[in-house]
Amino acid sequence: MNEFDLDNVLERARTLDDEAMTELYQFYYPKIVKFIYYRARPNDAEDLAGEVFLKVIRSIKNQRGNFEAWLYRIARNVIIDKGRYMNSRPETELNGEFAEQIEDTTRVHASIDAKLDIHHALSQVNDEQREFLIFKFIQGLNNKEIAMITDKSIGALRAIQFRALKALNGALS
Repeated sequence: MNEFDLDNVLERARTLDDEAMTELYQFYYPKIVKFIYYRARPNDAEDLAGEVFLKVIRSIKNQRGNFEAWLYRIARNVIIDKGRYMNSRPETELNGEFAEQIEDTTRVHASIDAKLDIHHALSQVNDEQREFLIFKFIQGLNNKEIAMITDKSIGALRAIQFRALKALNGALS
């Protein structure tokens, strides 16, 4: 299949066709990993994306409506669940010297630094603003698509965008 035909693939996936499920996974997995990367700890992104696709497999038969909105809602819920889990089981901090060594090794490549800067800047804005910025500028979704995923009006999203960009500018300054 040269071009991804979502309707055809979904129709087959709802019958639990292995090939269709693989096509969905191959097409959407990188997008979901990227979305989760900026919402959770980067080291958890691939594991959480795997959880998202397990949930997709378990419930694809009953999926109706906009698939992408449904998929991103599942991803949001997995992130929220992980956050709740982590809050109930806090991790211990690394000792300062070891943490500094790890930090130094991550600065080897400029592209890694840029990703860390973006990740840090996104951590400085509130959850609603972070989610919007990820959907809009990292995932490349338009406001209509974001509205379907978040159940917010276009007007509310414009206000969130204004506040998010202002907060992000302050975090990057």
